[in-house]
Amino acid sequence: MNLTVKNYLQWCSVSVNGQATSPAASQTVCVDPGSIPLAASPLTGFQLGKTPWHHTAGDTGSGELGTVDNGVSKTTVVVSGNSACVWVCCEFTNGTGCDNVPDQCP
Repeated sequence: MNLTVKNYLQWCSVSVNGQATSPAASQTVCVDPGSIPLAASPLTGFQLGKTPWHHTAGDTGSGELGTVDNGVSKTTVVVSGNSACVWVCCEFTNGTGCDNVPDQCP
């Protein structure tokens, strides 16, 4: 199954399923069905914000923070079916930049 993780405007460094972090705009990783770990940290000039993750296991419709440890937000996505998509947005340090962003996984 393909899991696509989109990094809005490349403002975060993202790890998918334990792989090395990457600032790439999008990563597509072949995963087994089940709970897949995700991690993100803001790049210089950005911060995590209150709800950086979208379409993850803890997202009830408006995003989620995940569990933050040493500036890294960790969460999971449950993958079933043929494919899944989640996205993350690290905001500017003044708290703007991720508000009103359209869904990156329509």
